Amino acid sequence: MATPSFPLLKLPFLMHSLVTKLMTVNEQLHLSLLSKRTKKLVQCVPQQVTFLEIHFQHKKIEARSDGMDHILFSGPDPLVPSSVTTAAGIVLEKPYDMKDWVCHLTDVLKCKSIRLFFEYGSHLYPLNSLDHLLQGLSIIRITIQDTTDHYSRRILQMFPDARELLVFKNPMEQWDDRTHDSVLSRHLDYFRFGEEYKIGMDRLLRMRNCRVIEMCGCSKISVNDLNGFVKTWISNSTNQNLEILTLVLAKNRVGNNYQNGILAGVPHSIIPRANHKMLTMPYPSALWEDVPRIVGQYEVQRVDGKNAIIQFDEVGGCARFKFVVGQ
Repeated sequence: MATPSFPLLKLPFLMHSLVTKLMTVNEQLHLSLLSKRTKKLVQCVPQQVTFLEIHFQHKKIEARSDGMDHILFSGPDPLVPSSVTTAAGIVLEKPYDMKDWVCHLTDVLKCKSIRLFFEYGSHLYPLNSLDHLLQGLSIIRITIQDTTDHYSRRILQMFPDARELLVFKNPMEQWDDRTHDSVLSRHLDYFRFGEEYKIGMDRLLRMRNCRVIEMCGCSKISVNDLNGFVKTWISNSTNQNLEILTLVLAKNRVGNNYQNGILAGVPHSIIPRANHKMLTMPYPSALWEDVPRIVGQYEVQRVDGKNAIIQFDEVGGCARFKFVVGQ
């Protein structure tokens, strides 16, 4: 016996709206592809996503968002995809090129905030094609992972206004001085980078316009450099906009007395364990989600009266230095 179809389009408008609101984002997307009328129906639903991420890889592009399963665009030239499938294996048949798909997704999801993720093989996409693809959209995040040196520098030049920058497995040390200066001086809400980037006192102090700085993997920064950073912050000489700094230190390199070294000559007060504060990170981070052992919390005060908490926590052979302002 055939399953009876649901007469959605024959319902009154208010019922249209109610039924569509109960759908998942993926179901709404499938509905929007049926006709112009169903697309308008979905567009009347309140916005459910906060961003759309476009992930460029070797011969394939993925689109994903919060609340939406990823969509895979593939073929010899993914900018003109020959195959479009969802994570559930559903084939989306529509004679669209990638520009049409991006326009449809941003219209239906009512979201112009775009995150771009460039991974291995992304250098095959000409940047002038990407400029056309992303025209009129707000690029809020750039993630660069395992791309070529030249391509990564071109990406940074192309999207200077992105407020979130994540760079991993990339030859950052091969960047020229101009690129380093451009990146370190950016006004960023979030800057996350891998251990291959040699962070030291000089580069840390040059990130004066970053709000949240996070390094994944063990940093080569010295105890003396961190001591100098804390003293410089207290004097209000730089990093005035900093809210959170997270670094990982290898204990076999910094020694067991690293806390005393970082706090040497720094006016501070010890926060008793019973009064430890629950510090929060505004971005998803494994360094903050898994905190098995807090070694100590200390409070320092800047000359303008603003307070910061320094937290040391440990996992395995690593110590984490967390500097949190105003919480």
